[in-house]
Amino acid sequence: MAYRVEEDAAHRVVRAIVTGEYDRAEIERMVGEGREAAARTNLNILCDMRRARPGKMTPAEVFWIPRQHPSLRAPGASTTRVATVHKPEHAAIAAFWENAYTNAGLQARAFTDEAAAIAWLVEPL
Repeated sequence: MAYRVEEDAAHRVVRAIVTGEYDRAEIERMVGEGREAAARTNLNILCDMRRARPGKMTPAEVFWIPRQHPSLRAPGASTTRVATVHKPEHAAIAAFWENAYTNAGLQARAFTDEAAAIAWLVEPL
């Protein structure tokens, strides 16, 4: 897996773009970098998974990341919105991700449409 985290000033989001097959360790690094960038810029996060493929990552790992990752348990973590944009064929894992994060008290939504994801990320609370 490869990823990059960058500020997208035009859309007022931090954009994390993931390509290739991913696993838990790589996702955890990306989550940490994305959260650092969001804190630095005071922006929400758009995670673009449209060029990514699930690899060695179990549903249990998806479930535990929002409950154990230090940046997601930090004070204020629940005030940052995170949207993921995915391919339709990955809708089941995206829905599971959304439920796992929401149930852990985080603001998370999964989308297949980037414009809808950005609109949700930038709308006032």
